[in-house]
Amino acid sequence: MAMMSTKRLQKELAELNGVKGTPPAGISLLTADNLALWRLELQVLGESLYQGETFAVEFRFGARYPIESPAVVFVVDDKYKAPVHPEKKLPDGNDSFVKTAPLDPKKVRFVYDDDTV
Repeated sequence: MAMMSTKRLQKELAELNGVKGTPPAGISLLTADNLALWRLELQVLGESLYQGETFAVEFRFGARYPIESPAVVFVVDDKYKAPVHPEKKLPDGNDSFVKTAPLDPKKVRFVYDDDTV
C-alpha cells in the first residue's frame, strides 16, 4: 500500500478501535487483520425503517485510498443479512446474480431490460 493510504488507514483504524477518540455510536470493528480488508458491524440507531437491526459491511481498500473509494459490500452469512426494503421484493435472478457478481461492486455491469426507465 502507498504511504498515504497506510497512514490514513492506521489513523482511521485507531479511531474505530477506540485507541484515539471514541468510535461512532452503533459501529464496531469485527475484523481488520490487515489494512486492506475490514469488517464492521452496524447497529441501526434512531428512527429508521431498519431501527434496531444489525448489519455487517466489508470494506476493501486499494493502494490509492483515500483518492479512490473502497469497495463496500454487505456481509451475508448465517449471522448477518443485507437490508431489504419491506415494501420491495428482490428482483428475479437476484440469487444467481449474488453468487456470480464481482467482489468489487464498482466492477458490476448492469443490463437493463426496460427501455422506458
